[in-house]
Amino acid sequence: MESYNNSGHRPGDTASGPTLTRLWVGVATAPVLAGLWGAQALFESTIALGEASEELFRGDRLPVLNVPSDESEPNNAQST
Repeated sequence: MESYNNSGHRPGDTASGPTLTRLWVGVATAPVLAGLWGAQALFESTIALGEASEELFRGDRLPVLNVPSDESEPNNAQST
């Protein structure tokens, strides 16, 4: 008489199941890790690009523009 577990399979028949599962997990690990590494690199490069553009547009590095003012300056010649 053969023994069966609750799922109806014999205990000796499960050798191919875990092997196939381990194979798929092993195959899927490399692309997942590569995707995580690529996402992290993209995130860090985006932050670096933002900081570089912020440095580019800082006010102390822009040229000084001589813009004529619309206000009339008081005439010092009349007070003397």
